[in-house]
Amino acid sequence: TKGEADIPQAGRALVSRLQEREQTPGCAAQCWMAWSRLAQTAAALGMPLTNLTKTLVYLADRADLEVYEAVREAFISDPETLPAFECVVIQGPGPTPEATVQIDAIGVID
Repeated sequence: TKGEADIPQAGRALVSRLQEREQTPGCAAQCWMAWSRLAQTAAALGMPLTNLTKTLVYLADRADLEVYEAVREAFISDPETLPAFECVVIQGPGPTPEATVQIDAIGVID
């Protein structure tokens, strides 16, 4: 599980604030890392995050959706470019036993 100290400086302040609201300890940091990795993968493909067409997030606790959305907004904030969105609450969203969030994403490469 990633903690605040594992988050790059750019995200630490946000993660720190969100930790006060998270239901599941570590969720804010995991959401940040998931979006960060998604952004890195998209960039490696030459695709901006605004080309995402759909995201499906799996959360361990419905109460953490607000935390997830706050992190997502740090990566995609323009309502005109938000992808379609679904959320599934499930015990152990994987891919590892300590994970509290998992994101599936579909995007279009120009």
